[in-house]
Amino acid sequence: MPAAIAAFCGLLFGIAFGLTGVGSIFAVPLLVYALGLPPHQAVCVAMVAVNILALVSSVQRLKAHEVAVGDGLRLAVPGLLGAPLGAWIGTFLTGHALMIVFGIFVGGLAVQMLLTGERKAAETDTPSSRARSFLLVGAGLSTGTLAGLLGAGGVLIVPSLILLGGLTIHRAIATSLPVIYAISVAAISSHLLRGQTVPVLVAMWFVVGGGIGLFAGKALGQKLSGPRLQRVFAFAMLAVAAFILTRTVI
Repeated sequence: MPAAIAAFCGLLFGIAFGLTGVGSIFAVPLLVYALGLPPHQAVCVAMVAVNILALVSSVQRLKAHEVAVGDGLRLAVPGLLGAPLGAWIGTFLTGHALMIVFGIFVGGLAVQMLLTGERKAAETDTPSSRARSFLLVGAGLSTGTLAGLLGAGGVLIVPSLILLGGLTIHRAIATSLPVIYAISVAAISSHLLRGQTVPVLVAMWFVVGGGIGLFAGKALGQKLSGPRLQRVFAFAMLAVAAFILTRTVI
């Protein structure tokens, strides 16, 4: 029974990941509230699952030439430095505090995306090339830190590429995947070096379910227009944030 629940939760996570390119904001609540894992352990399992699915998706997207490689590197390199910092900060937070921080972060980002809407390079005042590079590097450092702390840094990548890079959401999702893979390697390593353990069977079934859901989510995402996909993405994050904060605070 626990294996079936883990696989089903992984399926939901995989659909979300395939649809939006973001998974940990959905994976962590599933692992904590449906499977009963402690928050710090759930973060680590979520990063393992994200790492594997991001690798599979990255290969597909790179072959299809859907990735903006330059922007991806500007996010990934500083993100590798931020991940150990986030893991270190997490050692000072209790599981309860970690979930509150997680919920506030996800909710704030969802509101920002809903207020902004999809931004197209032709219609938006994008920063200069140099300013854009610096902003993406800063976003990459923040992404790595959040990945190490919450296992959810990837959720910052897509909005950064849309708001700072001027990419459409479909291209932003494709570009985010190799970045997520690289940063998750650093985040997982940092957690394991600090003594965090991973329940192997739970992680295995979660990844199996995630792999199945990944292809369903990707197929669904290709059928949605950019603005509609962004709204789905933002409302899903808002729902997750409301659920987490309600369960944690009340």
